[in-house]
Amino acid sequence: MPSPVSTVKMFGDMIPQTENKELKQCLKQIRSQCEMSQEKLYQIAREKSYYVPAEKATREEVEHVKSILSAN
Repeated sequence: MPSPVSTVKMFGDMIPQTENKELKQCLKQIRSQCEMSQEKLYQIAREKSYYVPAEKATREEVEHVKSILSAN
């Protein structure tokens, strides 16, 4: 069974490949429903503390990463 993220990407990849307007609209609706389902799962996981996001990076951490990336 594909992951929800890969499913959304799959529909996103299909949309520009079809010229059939009805199919394109249907794929957009399915992709939208997948995205809403992912958001709902995320909210449930947050509420139940199954998912705890990382703390925000400090300004110093951001600047450090920027300096590393700009050096290359």
